[in-house]
Amino acid sequence: MYIDYEQNMMKIYNGLHPTSVHGRFNFNNLYQKRYLINKIYSRFNFTLPEDFDLNTFRFMTLIFGNIAIFRKNGRTFYSPYSIDSFNIYYNPYEITSKPLTEHNIILEDLQVNKAVVGKDTIIIKCFDDYRGFGDIVNDYAETLASFDKAIKTALMNSNVNLVGFADDKKQAEEIKTAYAKATEGEPLVIMDRGLSPDDREKLLIPFTNHDTAGIIDKLLTSRRAVVNNFLTEIGIENANIDKKERLNSDEVNANNDEVESIINVVFENLKKSFDKANEIFDLNLKVELYEPKEPEEPKELLTSYDKLKEGGGIDVS
Repeated sequence: MYIDYEQNMMKIYNGLHPTSVHGRFNFNNLYQKRYLINKIYSRFNFTLPEDFDLNTFRFMTLIFGNIAIFRKNGRTFYSPYSIDSFNIYYNPYEITSKPLTEHNIILEDLQVNKAVVGKDTIIIKCFDDYRGFGDIVNDYAETLASFDKAIKTALMNSNVNLVGFADDKKQAEEIKTAYAKATEGEPLVIMDRGLSPDDREKLLIPFTNHDTAGIIDKLLTSRRAVVNNFLTEIGIENANIDKKERLNSDEVNANNDEVESIINVVFENLKKSFDKANEIFDLNLKVELYEPKEPEEPKELLTSYDKLKEGGGIDVS
């Protein structure tokens, strides 16, 4: 049983979380997960031993939440683990590793039983509760997949011909002709010759029902807001999209404190775990944050004449 000593907490959570609000698991959901996971990967730079697979290490550490480093028979390796006992603070104290082959056979040469955390093994963890970004990724992937479905549905609906009602064939042809001219920009004028309110409403339906197409902009804006919220969660700066006019630097970086507070917790946990592993196993593990580069100040442009004059190449007296 791997790293699920929070199972009782999760049973309570899942019992309270209504299943009806979950998004559908489909191809777009998987696409969104890949997109979001790579956003998380882009924030960290790991330096690992050559025989440590980077992709699996990143996934287990950042998405799953933790991984353990062991040493046996002169080989240092990382592996999932099961928990044998806890310390007084309910943190893992003794853990067991049972690496598997591609045929799900335990590699007995690398099996480690009841390794003491901090002495025989080190747990590399992302958050303080030993969990990762996986729950965040799942939640936002479901939301973005729902937005994409709504946007695509609205786009398809915008191509559907509008429906009007007519009392007879002659009136139907008149409505079609009027609609064709209206779409070319000609003003629509309806002669009210004793038309009842219901008749007027029927005639105006094809010319006033444009809500389906207009909702697409709102959906795209709301989707971008969801992406920005995710970027804040994983520690990537993003701009406020609610303000329409030009943003100043303070407004662009308004959420920096929130962004840094989240990412610093993860970075400090990883760095502390790496330092301890380096000390025990004599490794050279490193983790760095990719920091966004500040744009360089534009240099003053000099004309060829100015350059020649400054260099003394021409006589301007």
